[in-house]
Amino acid sequence: MGGYGNVVVIQDKNNRAHVYAHLDSVAVKRGQAVGQGDIIGNQGATGIRVTGSHLHYEVRKTSSPLLGWIDDPQARTMDPTKYLENYYAAESNGVHIVKPGDTLWGISQKYGTTVVVLKQLNGLKDDLIHPGDKIKLPGGKKTETLYLPKSESSWRVYPTNVAPVKGNEKGFLNPKKFGGLQYEVLGKPQAHVVTIKTQDFGKVNIYVHPSTGAIIK
Repeated sequence: MGGYGNVVVIQDKNNRAHVYAHLDSVAVKRGQAVGQGDIIGNQGATGIRVTGSHLHYEVRKTSSPLLGWIDDPQARTMDPTKYLENYYAAESNGVHIVKPGDTLWGISQKYGTTVVVLKQLNGLKDDLIHPGDKIKLPGGKKTETLYLPKSESSWRVYPTNVAPVKGNEKGFLNPKKFGGLQYEVLGKPQAHVVTIKTQDFGKVNIYVHPSTGAIIK
């Protein structure tokens, strides 16, 4: 990891590596799915060339091999502010929240569209926008649905803060009892695992490899 001491690396859905380094201690395990608000570690001063307790954070362009490590900070990383702004904009159901200094022209350039399209989509008569306004974007996020087959009588679901492996389950769904079940896909924390919200267990992760008979569309 380049002398970064105790490190947590989180892989996002774009296969980027979010690096939290020089930690005093680590609170998660390899393969664990994490969400907003989860504690992943404690700030520290481990590693080399450290002058005091702090958090080193970077977004690496790749998460493999070697967790995206190459000995060239400019080549291995992305601008974290720009990356996170675009990432959360894509997660916001195709809506941009206007910030101080934003203009329709600037928003159009950021999302690869035009001022004319934004005005038509949002029913704007002029270019005037205000901080806090919600600007609809063309081609917003499409919702995916998970379908569980009616042939299965027992399907494990897992807490979102543990690895989705046998023994960690939070409970069981019974698609057969209801002639099949369907849920909105809320996230994809790792390959063949999606996050859903159920009536009995709340927000959970579920393993949905194609071999299980689950369908996402």
